[in-house]
Amino acid sequence: MISEEKKLPGVIKRKVIKSNSLVSARYTQKYSLHEQKTILYLLALIDEKTIEKNEYEVSIKQYAKFLDVDPSYIYQEAENIAKKLASKAIKIEDENGDWIVCSWLSGMRYTDGKLYLSVYDGLKPHLLNLKSNFTTYQLQNVMRLSSSYAIRVYEILAQFIKIGSRTVKLSVLREMLGVGENELKQFVHFKTKVLVISQREINSKTDIEFDWEPIKDSRKIVGIKFNIRKKHHEVLDSGIDSFIKIELEKIGFNLSEISKLCKDYNQVLIKEKINYLLHNLKKERDIKVPKRWLIAAVVNDYNTEDMQKNDALIFNELSPEDKMIKTLKEKLSQVTVEMSSTQNQINGWLAKYDEKYKLSYEENLISLIKESEEIKKQLAMLVG
Repeated sequence: MISEEKKLPGVIKRKVIKSNSLVSARYTQKYSLHEQKTILYLLALIDEKTIEKNEYEVSIKQYAKFLDVDPSYIYQEAENIAKKLASKAIKIEDENGDWIVCSWLSGMRYTDGKLYLSVYDGLKPHLLNLKSNFTTYQLQNVMRLSSSYAIRVYEILAQFIKIGSRTVKLSVLREMLGVGENELKQFVHFKTKVLVISQREINSKTDIEFDWEPIKDSRKIVGIKFNIRKKHHEVLDSGIDSFIKIELEKIGFNLSEISKLCKDYNQVLIKEKINYLLHNLKKERDIKVPKRWLIAAVVNDYNTEDMQKNDALIFNELSPEDKMIKTLKEKLSQVTVEMSSTQNQINGWLAKYDEKYKLSYEENLISLIKESEEIKKQLAMLVG
């Protein structure tokens, strides 16, 4: 969805920064998707210059685009969000056991076509001048998430990305997500509504991925262990593999040109021709304008037999284990591209009006995610 960055270039590229205590805060109630995104929008605006005044100017038009709401309804929606955010409490506890209970917003006002948001003063130490024990991530990494639970799970996991795993008591995780005592009581419901949806969304739409396993005490599930990984070849918001974007930018393509090429031709084909270009440059063959050569290679589907023969010779010299690793990595790359394409179909206009069409692609996406996870497990065992 290339349009997101064009809509909000000044906001979506900014970072969200929270103290780890704030990331792990307990929510007394569930937050809606619009409430979650409003919080993140607000946090992305906060910096040392604006915090003193503690009132953040938001264009109504920009805010409507950010939430993907019809501008004619945004005024009522903003008022409703402000009321709810002012009334929903969170509990923040630090390493010393000290804690505060507060709400996110201390106020919201509207004048001359603009909104002005204010955060609760007690939150300032958790948002600015953080030297250690904090979590930061790009706002654009969560913008495509359509589940409020997925947004919370993302930042809870982002806090431990360097460690690679996080184990949380189930009762604590429920509080962090704002799941009430009388909501999703049975684990199977919590699993379906929270864990499965969050995993599907985060793994297919963000820069990280995870799997999880239940922690049991006898037969009772008492906790969740998350295994977290940073994606090596992340699929960008536009659905373009990061390898393709990086390599094409190196030879002079702009984002618009890259998008057109990936729209007209399969990304697996494009990656093959990029690798062929790199192969030829390594062999010091005369390619005067790599950009034009690459376009011709894709459009005319240049024969890469010489590269393939060379790759085959190199492949045959590898150990059986290295051959398996190489094969699995190539397969994972193809599955990742398929996942991106499938997700684009789910987000497309046809799926909006044809539920059977959307369901078929959602089922295919689940299958691809499972295949991807299986390949990663096999790679993990081989790589160690």
